Amino acid sequence: MIKLILLDIDGTLTSKRGKIPEKNYKALKKAQEQGHKIFINTGRSRGNISDDLFAALSFADGMVCGNGCHIIIEGRDVFKQFIPVNVLTKLIDYVIARPNIWCVFEGEK
Repeated sequence: MIKLILLDIDGTLTSKRGKIPEKNYKALKKAQEQGHKIFINTGRSRGNISDDLFAALSFADGMVCGNGCHIIIEGRDVFKQFIPVNVLTKLIDYVIARPNIWCVFEGEK
């Protein structure tokens, strides 16, 4: 039975220094050799994954970024859903009017 293995980046796949330990690579390569699919599943947007880390994750069969807003399979974008500009503008106005709210907006780039 082929399985889909979904892994978070921070503190799951990577060490505290943000690097992927060699033992993790070896275990995941072994799983792939057995036919299993490896996906990175992260709350980070693609724009919040450095190019170095993105390259280090190239072994994965796919990525689910931004809590499902951007899905990449075998290096191709297969799904993208972003907040429409008119809605984003309203959200920004809402947050600015409430200084006690902490908010981060992330994008594709």
